[in-house]
Amino acid sequence: MASECLKFDERPVTPKRVKKYRKSFFEEPGKRVTHFGSIDDREELQERLSDVRFGKTKTGVTDHVPDIFNQGRKSEISEYINDKKEAVYRSVQREPLGRSYIRGHDIPEEKGEEKSSHSVPGVAAKSIIYSRTKEDEDIDKKYRALYKKSHNSYQPGEQRKRDYDWNGIDPQETRFGVIDKKALASEGVSFCLNPDASEPQTRLVNLHVDQFKAANQDKLGKSRRRNFESSAPSISAAEATQKANEWSAAECIQGNYSVEEQLPDKDLGKAVRPGWRNVDAGNRSFGCPTVRTDIAAPKRRPLGDAQNYGDDPVASSLLYPSRFVEIGVQDEDFFAERNKEEIQEIFSSIGYDLTTEEFERIYGNALKTSRGRVSIEGFREALNDMLDAREAKATMA
Repeated sequence: MASECLKFDERPVTPKRVKKYRKSFFEEPGKRVTHFGSIDDREELQERLSDVRFGKTKTGVTDHVPDIFNQGRKSEISEYINDKKEAVYRSVQREPLGRSYIRGHDIPEEKGEEKSSHSVPGVAAKSIIYSRTKEDEDIDKKYRALYKKSHNSYQPGEQRKRDYDWNGIDPQETRFGVIDKKALASEGVSFCLNPDASEPQTRLVNLHVDQFKAANQDKLGKSRRRNFESSAPSISAAEATQKANEWSAAECIQGNYSVEEQLPDKDLGKAVRPGWRNVDAGNRSFGCPTVRTDIAAPKRRPLGDAQNYGDDPVASSLLYPSRFVEIGVQDEDFFAERNKEEIQEIFSSIGYDLTTEEFERIYGNALKTSRGRVSIEGFREALNDMLDAREAKATMA
């Protein structure tokens, strides 16, 4: 029956001794990944210690929580007793509260006084820790002078000196340059840097540019000019109103274009360069198709031939393969035309022991329904029809 064909056996469960070696064993949320060599030992330890209580139970009088966590200020007698108890600890002896660490050094009495000074007058602590001799300083100056010459390595804020030979001239005390015999007393250097400042000059500019700058630029302490000043004769208010009503605010923003001017260009989306337009007068197909159904597939395809001749499986068959794909049987094999001997051999090998008369009758029905091409699927449908009719007859009897 069809219902029996659709029933599948449940997949066997992975044995416990093999399951611990797989990554799926730790896919549960919150489960800790453990080495497979210690999984059995951990489970055995948990079973063995499931009812075990750790620690030691004290019998008799025990300390209570209020006695251990005693809050509040203690009396002086209690603090004295507590200090006597803690005085035996080495940490209290070496590190007393509010004092420096006691290292056990024997300091002379004259040096142990509070007002005694132990520093060396006129010597910094850095020079005592990192002591340097005069010879070391001379060596540093020598190599520093070499680095100045080779790498221009000067100290921060140090003036660069190139050690020029001035032939006995001291550049610090000498003034260079030529002095005018008759210097300008009033103007001097400012006149040399800005010669146009002494005599005002008239600059000719375009009137429209000057009016545009005056209307669009802000001047400090002055309001912006909203209207241009023109030398043209003034017009009346009526004429100005009539001239302003010719264009509305919407027309000034959006423009006053006609319908023809608003239409797109005729060559929009098309190549305007001659010889670059893909225009075909007929039904010509450009390029080569990916699936070559126009040519016949070779009988023996070489390993390097990756061309699809229309006989490759589709994406659905790759996502949902058939049940028998693991043994090399495709769905097309069930619909392929086969002869009578081959069909009889296939069904006999899967357990259908049909007599010659039954096989001929079923084959004849399949031959009628399949229009002269009998396949495994067509023979199976005819066989199911015969079995259904036999079962219905037995139920009615």
